[in-house]
Amino acid sequence: MKQLLTMAALAVAMALVALLPARAETVDIGDGVTLAYTKAGDGDRVAILIHGYSFSKEIWDRMMPALAEDMTVYAYDLRGFGASTKTETGYDYATMVADLKGFMDGLNIAEAALVGHSLGGVFIQDFAAAHPGRVSHLVLLNVQARNKPPLGMNDSFKARIDAWGDAETNQAIFETATPIYFRKGSLSDDELADLVSHNVNSGTAALKQSFEHFLTAEPMNEDRWTNIDMPTLIVASTHDIVPISVAAGLLDTLPQSEVALIPRAGHSPMWEKPDAVVAAIRDALELR
Repeated sequence: MKQLLTMAALAVAMALVALLPARAETVDIGDGVTLAYTKAGDGDRVAILIHGYSFSKEIWDRMMPALAEDMTVYAYDLRGFGASTKTETGYDYATMVADLKGFMDGLNIAEAALVGHSLGGVFIQDFAAAHPGRVSHLVLLNVQARNKPPLGMNDSFKARIDAWGDAETNQAIFETATPIYFRKGSLSDDELADLVSHNVNSGTAALKQSFEHFLTAEPMNEDRWTNIDMPTLIVASTHDIVPISVAAGLLDTLPQSEVALIPRAGHSPMWEKPDAVVAAIRDALELR
């Protein structure tokens, strides 16, 4: 009996380990660029988690194991961020779309639910418009709509872009700027230090150019926008820096969309309220 209990406990432990993100691997997408990623779960359906500006794949660590109970889940570092290749250029939406396609092709992923946060959720709108057959569902967390004009450049934004520099300078910026992406008072000192330890791996070219592109990119035309006809979940937060009205605007223009509002969360609900985000995604993907 004791042996059976030990074997049962071991089986449960092994099953739980299978759900945890593994050690980071890389996939070569060509032109000397490799993208770092982690993988969890072994379900037939696939989800790809795509981080936002200045973050890395580790921002998904709190929700990845729960989502992997039903799916195979990947989280990757965008070019220029985390452990992926740092290039001098390539931080526009068209290149981000090509990189994601290269990621999927390199790992033989025919179709996936794309889950994007902030910048990651912005450019996957372009991916869905260009490659609708590769996207089963869209999940857009705390995003701007790509069919609307961007925020535009101003002196304040230009100063933020110009401030990025060497590693020491960037770390100091991250230590003061990272809390902006979370509900006030929700980050402990240890959590902030952990996030900054990953964010500092962002390349300066990526930090400068991707933000500039986010501010100035031409909006998607309506002909392309109508290609986004897959089921879409729009996730908004009550304490986000992005107004909830943006989510309502997306809801009005995407025919198969629904909105989930995450209470008491800022711009990063997958870190602040991972259980609520996973529940909303599982409902949208009909995984229950």
